[in-house]
Amino acid sequence: MLKRPLCLLCLLVLAGIWLAQTMEFPGFQDVPISSSVQEYLTSHPQCQILGTTVQRHQGETSQSVTLEHVSLITQSEKIPIYNVKLYLDSPSLPAIGSRILAEAQLEQAEEPGNPGEFDPRPYYAMDDIYYLGWKGKILKTSSSYSVWQEGMCRLRETLTRNFETMAHDQGPVLSAMLLGEKSALEPETKAYYQMAGIIHILAISGLHISMIGMGLYRLCQKAGAGLWISGFLSLLLMIQYGTFTGSGTATMRAVVMFLLSVGALLTGRCYDGFTALALSALLLVAEHPACIYNSGFLLSFGAVAGIYYFQPLLDKKWTTGFCAQLLTIPVLLWFYGELSLYGILLNLLLLPTVSIVLVSGIAGGLAGLFSTAAGTVLLLPARGLLLLYEWAARLGCSLPFCTWTAGQPSWSQILFYYSLLFLAAQIWRISKDKEKHLPLSPCRLKFFAALLWLLGTFCLGIHPQEGLSITCLDVGQGDAIVLRMPDGACYLTDGGSESKNCGAYQILPYLKSQGISRVEGIFVSHTDEDHISGIREILQAQIDKTTSVRVKGLFLPQWNVHPQAYEALEKLADQADIPITYLKEGDSLKRQDVQIQVLAPFREEQTGEDTNASSMVLKLSYGNITGLLTGDIGVEQERKLLEETGKIQFLKAAHHGSKNSSSLEFLQQVSPDISFISCGKDNRYGHPHEETLERLNAVKSRIYTTAQRGALTLQTDGQNIKITTFKRE
Repeated sequence: MLKRPLCLLCLLVLAGIWLAQTMEFPGFQDVPISSSVQEYLTSHPQCQILGTTVQRHQGETSQSVTLEHVSLITQSEKIPIYNVKLYLDSPSLPAIGSRILAEAQLEQAEEPGNPGEFDPRPYYAMDDIYYLGWKGKILKTSSSYSVWQEGMCRLRETLTRNFETMAHDQGPVLSAMLLGEKSALEPETKAYYQMAGIIHILAISGLHISMIGMGLYRLCQKAGAGLWISGFLSLLLMIQYGTFTGSGTATMRAVVMFLLSVGALLTGRCYDGFTALALSALLLVAEHPACIYNSGFLLSFGAVAGIYYFQPLLDKKWTTGFCAQLLTIPVLLWFYGELSLYGILLNLLLLPTVSIVLVSGIAGGLAGLFSTAAGTVLLLPARGLLLLYEWAARLGCSLPFCTWTAGQPSWSQILFYYSLLFLAAQIWRISKDKEKHLPLSPCRLKFFAALLWLLGTFCLGIHPQEGLSITCLDVGQGDAIVLRMPDGACYLTDGGSESKNCGAYQILPYLKSQGISRVEGIFVSHTDEDHISGIREILQAQIDKTTSVRVKGLFLPQWNVHPQAYEALEKLADQADIPITYLKEGDSLKRQDVQIQVLAPFREEQTGEDTNASSMVLKLSYGNITGLLTGDIGVEQERKLLEETGKIQFLKAAHHGSKNSSSLEFLQQVSPDISFISCGKDNRYGHPHEETLERLNAVKSRIYTTAQRGALTLQTDGQNIKITTFKRE
């Protein structure tokens, strides 16, 4: 590294920026939002903004524009603010470069509420977006706009439509690979590629850029252009291609490195991959400091660094995919909690054919601008290979041990992994030195190096479970509670929300981040949508084999009348081969030293006609610690519970803290030391109700709400209790 002073300098500056952000030094905060702007937005839910359109997106269910040079219009002044992503109610979108005056509900991009949940802030910060505008309405649009940028945007939209017309089901995949447009990709397709470890094929990568760029460079030279003209034209076109496809992290990294490689070629200098990689990283971070926390940034640079460092050691061209993964394994586990075990093999088989897809896709896309028939014919090789990719991904997902759900590693585990990895690399390097007298044979040294790497990888997935933990996830206005038993077994109690896709966006990511791939059973308190919507998603994903998490049992309240939602759950469980157990008052289960007693539904309320009143109520007992999970029961059901329970240490407050639950009579008898309330931020019901909070305070219960603190976790050894919250107060 000392032989690469520029590379070393770039790495030191990057480390300094990361340290400054971590320590929250002035000027390095992730979200620099002024207090005056925040106060204005709090007091004015609907506000006016003025900005310039730089991007637009037309989806099937939503349309949006990105605005820069934005001002917040108040009664007395215009306040400059950061870029805004504005979601519009109208399907009519403004031209790129036009100035618009719009009205919208302006909010900051929210931090995630649960471990493992996607953090949108670094993603939006890559475009300097710190505000999201909802229910946007354009009031005025300027007549002037950027002819060039609007033309490029229309070309991109035309190519996207043409791919869908000419390539049919493979059209969205081609749009993702060549245009960076992923909105039309089916969630199922993305899930298959993700689980199979070939999701990077769907992104514009360095492979795409280098192939296209060098192809243009050689084409210009063959056309008779000189060295400098060929280099200048190829650089200009690749920079434009990078912005044309949305300026993604991996794309811009590859564009900068291509620029440096051509620059070295033109000036007769030696191109050093490590220096180019470090310099491109520094340039991107200098422009967008938050990209240090972006998964795409870390995976892209980590993969290339792994290839540069480890492939010369292994000295085999076919090991490229394996080398790319060596540095990115902890990153993948940190962001996604799981790792594809067949990814290396699939990449080995499929990556050599990606160039054919690119050439066919580019040729077909350009030809399709003039002739749909010609474009369709030229796209045939790409369509055939993409069908092969999807088949291979589905096959990989159907095989046993497709993914390793290791969970999110700690910093100490990551440090231990990289220490063993580089130690193994040095041992491997020594084994290749034929001039040294080695204490062991080269084969044994290589075997020992491989064992060290495997040990480091295995240690990334060690997450010892101590005692009983109860985690109330932040799913907005809904309920989802994860129970971890002392032996590590996992149960889920409810899983739903009024928000869309809480199963895919909150519950499953949390389970994977904890290294949970098996749920022993799901307890369903009742069948209101805000308690089961995520459960349906999880069961459907298990049927479609688009998740590595497997549910082994479903526990339903025993009702005489089965609502439609109840029967739908039964049907999904049957399709997924999940056994159903019907529980009623008096039933119980035991796992190690944890006793789960069913206190309700009461026999006279097993009709299922009033789903809230018929909620399943669970009593958990572990050592000297007792807790109640109460579903959505009301005051009348609480009164009946008084005969079944006394003093408890933990209460999951019923009905999201509703006024008509958690009566004073009930609270005075159970006297919970700790109360969790699951509710959405600024929800339309006003949960938790002020009177409910007053009653809980009256019995001196410590109150925690998911709306304020994110995921809430109670950890106990049967004697003592420890509470942790995902968000800082």
